[in-house]
Amino acid sequence: MITFNRSRHAAFGGGLFADPAWDLLLQIFLADLSHSELSEDRLLGSIDVPNSVAVRWLTSLSERGDVEFDRVGGQPLVRLSKRGRNAMEQLFDQSPESPCC
Repeated sequence: MITFNRSRHAAFGGGLFADPAWDLLLQIFLADLSHSELSEDRLLGSIDVPNSVAVRWLTSLSERGDVEFDRVGGQPLVRLSKRGRNAMEQLFDQSPESPCC
């Protein structure tokens, strides 16, 4: 799905399909599925929006209880909360094109 989003962006340009919250959730979910730690810096560099926009969305997702932050060795890590993981799993379980679970 991330590859599709990038292809869509390449075909039509930026801004037309701007959905930073979804892009952030997808990146965090993929890291979670692969049992990888995801630093905030790496996450911010992985989506095509200014860092200030991504940080605002991350703050919003955190306030909603969908993501959480942890510090390991001074590096802020981003993870799905239990609520966020459950929501993503339910969403993809309902999709016939589900890449997971």
